[in-house]
Amino acid sequence: FPVTIMFGWHKCKENLEIVMFATLLIMAISSFGDVGTPLFRVIVTIFSLIIGIGYTKIFLRIIDGEKPKFTDIFHEYHLFWRYLGTAILSILIILGGLILLVLPGIYLAVRLMFSAIIVIDKKLSPMESIKESMRLTKGSFWKLLSFWLVVVIINIAGAILLGVGLLVSVPVSLMASIHIYRKLQALKPSSLTQPAEL
Repeated sequence: FPVTIMFGWHKCKENLEIVMFATLLIMAISSFGDVGTPLFRVIVTIFSLIIGIGYTKIFLRIIDGEKPKFTDIFHEYHLFWRYLGTAILSILIILGGLILLVLPGIYLAVRLMFSAIIVIDKKLSPMESIKESMRLTKGSFWKLLSFWLVVVIINIAGAILLGVGLLVSVPVSLMASIHIYRKLQALKPSSLTQPAEL
């Protein structure tokens, strides 16, 4: 997957301003997650999720050849409940696999790796997003596991560099992940369409 990572790197460089500002905002908000009262932490968590949704949407648009604006990071709040539901359901499924044995949990984590991206991209329900991730990743487990391990190593290296390296590793990893997601979509077209806006 060196080519995929390099693709993510070049895409980030091509859109350096919006990628850096958006990543800095994500990291700045996350830094408040462990301070203040319980209520304050809940508010920060909710805001972090909303910004995270917009962050992913910006990267999807970049991969699709569009030119998103920084303010787009605030425009996807309407997906909050679908995104939260998808995240909770995915975690419960993965935990179930980990409780049974570690390997089933890892297998499920890889198969569900695109569920959060799908709910943002297609605006599907949590269950539909999970099913679509399972469909897209079918037959690609070992390749995706290898990519996932590379991404983990890259982000650990970024964290070791006083956290500053995360400014590079996080966006590059996400860009590369969305690139793979789009390639799988092209290989396995779906009849699913996004529902009308609420």
